[in-house]
Parts: sequence; structure tokens; C-alpha cells
Amino acid sequence: MLGGMQKALQSLLLSIAFAGGCSSPAQKSAAPAPQPEPQSMPALLIKPAPELAPAPAAQGDARAERLAALAKEQKQAMDAYFKAFDDALKGNQNPSREELDKIRETVKEPDTTGYYARAQQLLDEDPKDITAFNTLRWMLGNARDDELTRTSLGLLEKYHFERPEMGELCTQIAQSDSAMLDRLAAKSPHAQVRGLALYAKAEALRSDLQTAGYVKGKDPKDLEWLGADKLAALQSLDPAQAQQQMEQIYQRLANEFAEVKLYPGTKRETTLGKRATAGLYEIHNLSVGQVTPEIEGTDLDSVAFKLSEYRGKVVLLDFWGFW
Repeated sequence: MLGGMQKALQSLLLSIAFAGGCSSPAQKSAAPAPQPEPQSMPALLIKPAPELAPAPAAQGDARAERLAALAKEQKQAMDAYFKAFDDALKGNQNPSREELDKIRETVKEPDTTGYYARAQQLLDEDPKDITAFNTLRWMLGNARDDELTRTSLGLLEKYHFERPEMGELCTQIAQSDSAMLDRLAAKSPHAQVRGLALYAKAEALRSDLQTAGYVKGKDPKDLEWLGADKLAALQSLDPAQAQQQMEQIYQRLANEFAEVKLYPGTKRETTLGKRATAGLYEIHNLSVGQVTPEIEGTDLDSVAFKLSEYRGKVVLLDFWGFW
């Protein structure tokens, strides 16, 4: 369940979910908060960010241990900040902008400049090894400055493009550099990375379609959190073309990368083939304008029925359950 602070900061931090930006080492900045669920737009637009923390350091690997230490310290600082903000809210789940600004005057984000300086030192020592890769992954997932994002992505492509671990970053890359994602899908020597890059591309298109529907007709002043470039791209998005591109990607995933695992070793483990099949089914059967798939069941009087029996009538479908 999201904490009170994350809900309170949704209007301030929502842009993180779409822009995937970063924070400059020269600024007082913080790691992105857990993705909030906005009250004014569909929650499905906001997806949990992938786990970007560096892997546990092997004993005796001094550079990896230094990275793990700075990541731990930064997380502890941010956790303390979130708790202090939560305490200041005093249970207020829907504060005004003025109330948030007042709290921010006393509850300050920690100065993370030192963490980025330490990370940069690791990169200066050796930009090519696995610790450098994990450092760039940490920087990409925790900073919010566009320039630093571009720099991190550039170093990843220059020194680590052929690593199989690049597949773990495809969702993050999709938020910032679609062209790099295309290059991974076309040129990575690893089938898993190519498949994950294609899947991230399809999911980014899905998110854009949903967000484009949300911003339609809204006052641009209420959408400043998106950024001018992102807003312009969403407003010019051709839904039919984007959906056709999604369909082509899902079909390719089903044909070429069906066995590639997604979230391996977790309770969410599945395959790209299963996700692609579900995506194609949604496009062909659940899109606006499509005939609703058949539903069979029993009503409150235990009488069997089919949804098709109500064709031509206005029907309200209410799906609910316990999770």
C-alpha cells in the first residue's frame, strides 16, 4: 500500500513515471519516490519501476562493495526523508499544494551530491567492468537530470551494449531513448535482450496511447508536469498507427521470442510469448469498437446466461474480486 507521503506528492512527482528523468550531481536531489497512483487519471498508466539496485557485492570486490555502500546510504537517507514527510502530513491523504509547499520548507530532501560524486569516481576508475555497469544502472534509476540520463545511456551504449544484463534496463531505456531501444532490438547479440527491447517498445506505446487519451481536451496548464516535448508528442500521436505498431511487435515476440522469460525467478515470472498473446488478444477483442467476447455465467437467481443474449441492449459489466 502506498504511504501517505507518496500519495501527497503525486502532483509533484508524477512526471517521473513518464519522463524517466534524473538528477544532476551538482544539484540537491533525491532518488525517485515509489511511483504514485494519481487520483485524477487511470492507475494503470503508472507502472512500478524495475528494481535497479546494484547486485550484492562479492566478498573481496572492493569497487562493488563501495557501490553497494553508497547505494545503501542513499536509500537510508531517502527512507528517512519519506518518513519525515509522512510524519509531517499527520494522516492528511489529500493535502493542498500550499500545504505541501509548507511541509517542504521544513522537511528537506537530502543532499545527494556526494553519492553521485562517489559513483562518478567508480566510473572514472574503470568504465567497462560489471561494477561500472551497475553504477550506471544505479545512476539511471536514481537521478532526475536529463543531461545525466543522456550521459549514463551514452556510457552504457559505448561500453556495455553487448552485455546480456542490458535486458534488465530496457524498460528504463524506453522512457528516455527510444532510438537506443531500437538498436538493442536490432543488434544485441543476445536473443533475450532483443526480445525484452521489443517488449519494452510495445509497452511504451501502450502507455503513450493511454496517456494521450487522458490529456485529450485537458487544459495545457494542468499538464505542465509532462513537459512540453512529451505533451506535444502525445497530442500528435496517431492512435491507429501506434496500435498497428504494437500489434506487429507482439506478433514478432510470439513468433521469435516466445520462450524469453520476463521477471525470472520471481512470483511474476512469465514469458514474452504469454505477454504477446495477451496483448494481441486485447488488441483484437478488447479495443474500443470491437465486439465484446462471450461471457457465460449464472445470475443472482442461479439462472445460466450468456452475454450475447443481451446483444442490442445497454449492459453494465461490473468486474470485482478480492486480491
